[in-house]
Amino acid sequence: SVQSIPFNDNYFDFVISNQSLEHWEENYVNLNKGLSEAFRVLKIGGWMLMNVPIHYHGGYIFVSGDIERIKRLFEPYSKKLKIESWRNPSYPLKPIKNLDQLFWYSKLRNKSAYLLDIQAQKDTSVPYYDYPKLTVYGKISRGIREKGPIYYITVILLWVFRKSLNNKYLRGSSQGNSVS
Repeated sequence: SVQSIPFNDNYFDFVISNQSLEHWEENYVNLNKGLSEAFRVLKIGGWMLMNVPIHYHGGYIFVSGDIERIKRLFEPYSKKLKIESWRNPSYPLKPIKNLDQLFWYSKLRNKSAYLLDIQAQKDTSVPYYDYPKLTVYGKISRGIREKGPIYYITVILLWVFRKSLNNKYLRGSSQGNSVS
């Protein structure tokens, strides 16, 4: 886990992360803690190479496309940061849509997903942050701050609705609907 990378400080010339950063918080890893670990094992002058989907899935800052906030995550570790968009705009290829996200984030209705390519060179003086693992309470409170309570109320209501539909159909299929 990026929560605790089992290598010594200044060990690698390159650290590569392919579409995982957006999932760290889902797995209870604070983004600052994960980046701190990744830069800890990176040699001074070494490169962190990452890509993440924007407007598609993962943590709120990635789904909402908060590029400035993503840039700020790297500020403590790198003054040489390059961020490039791929497939934005998507033409001549078709736009990528995640229809599940459109339900939750109406702001994405006319936006297509794209990739963000991140290149950051490790500075000589990089702070190390020892953030604890995120807790369930921490994830929920952050989610309520970022997505709003309506999101969670809707998720719970949909879950209850789906559960009741599944139970209804399961009961109906077990009542001797066999064909002889």
